[in-house]
Amino acid sequence: MKLRLPQAVRLLAVFGLFAAVPVIAFEQRFIGAPNAQRGGNVQSQQPPPAQTPAPRPAAESAQNQSPGSWEWWKDEAIKKELRLTDKQVRDISRIYDSRVRDMKPVNDALQKERAEQEKMASERLVDVAVFAIQVNRVEALRTELFKSRNVMLYAISRQLTAEQHTKLVEIRSRRFAAGRRGGGARW
Repeated sequence: MKLRLPQAVRLLAVFGLFAAVPVIAFEQRFIGAPNAQRGGNVQSQQPPPAQTPAPRPAAESAQNQSPGSWEWWKDEAIKKELRLTDKQVRDISRIYDSRVRDMKPVNDALQKERAEQEKMASERLVDVAVFAIQVNRVEALRTELFKSRNVMLYAISRQLTAEQHTKLVEIRSRRFAAGRRGGGARW
């Protein structure tokens, strides 16, 4: 079957849209709704600067942080509950900080491409095929961030003993349950 260029471009656009919807749904469910964090404002897409909060009880600290910002290994209550060693905290921080540093250019590019996509969508002037290409750019960058996040989480999990890992899963489940009841963020 031989496709002409306009047909191929339309087919690519449709494929790009079908591929984007599950990724966006995944991000909103498991990473946090980016539009809710940004308030829908294209201009404020940079993540807030990293902050290390003062030690608080685990329940309180679980409820007062935005999604994706919980550096649990620095939370005194969690460190105590997991019995983390100073070396584990240093190693986990090193893994986390390395990923943040390495992915900053990718995140910056994603924010730029996402802003361009939102501009295209709001103006509605470009051809569907051009919009599909922009969607693919955004999704490729987002995928790169997802992959690096998963690798980072795996590398961090390897710093824990089996018992610590099991306990961390329990802590995250409690935190998720608190978030579902409107009591705070999941992660």
